[in-house]
Amino acid sequence: MVAQHADMQKSRLACTLFPVLVAITTFTGCSPGYFGRVPAHASAPGLTLLPITGFQQTTEYTCGPAIAKTLVAHAGRVVDEMTVAKEMSTNADIGTTPAAMAGWFERQGWKVTWGENGTIAEVRARLARSLPTLVEWSDWGGHWVLVVGYDTRGTEAFGDDVIIFADSSDCADDRVDGLTWCNAERFDFMWYDAVLFGKLMKRVYVAADPPPAAPAPDRGAGR
Repeated sequence: MVAQHADMQKSRLACTLFPVLVAITTFTGCSPGYFGRVPAHASAPGLTLLPITGFQQTTEYTCGPAIAKTLVAHAGRVVDEMTVAKEMSTNADIGTTPAAMAGWFERQGWKVTWGENGTIAEVRARLARSLPTLVEWSDWGGHWVLVVGYDTRGTEAFGDDVIIFADSSDCADDRVDGLTWCNAERFDFMWYDAVLFGKLMKRVYVAADPPPAAPAPDRGAGR
């Protein structure tokens, strides 16, 4: 996503546009044995999984607009990735800042809470209410994803939990379905951005919820 990482960008764009399916059993530290189980085990004990998958981004730096498109589509609206990118002032040097992401949703009339120091407990609480959460973390040198699921795998231990993302750059887990996942504890340690925004930002989150649907007209009024 950062201009000086040209080789990384080329590799990432190649993944985005020309996925090569490679047999991989551990992806970014994800729990061995979990490979290939999303979303096939959607009824498994300990799993919460919302019915959302990520649109795939068309450039190496528009993960933010692409995942915003994903969230908006879940609310029943269609937007164009590159139009959103322009409206968010997304660029190839820094991608999309948290303030720009939050501001765009606010201008769409959404209820938005955002900042640093988010927690997995808060993300899980939103999932329990069928609400996904946008997070930006150090994957790909800085990457926006949408948390759409969490799996305790039926145990009390945090160390084998899995966090599931709608991901606009789904090209490394041998299942190009718009979903990726990672060991939740490892994600928690990697939930920061030290590269893109001019300062270290920890546990960036944007909780964006659509406006309530307008009530249906009372067709009996006036009768």
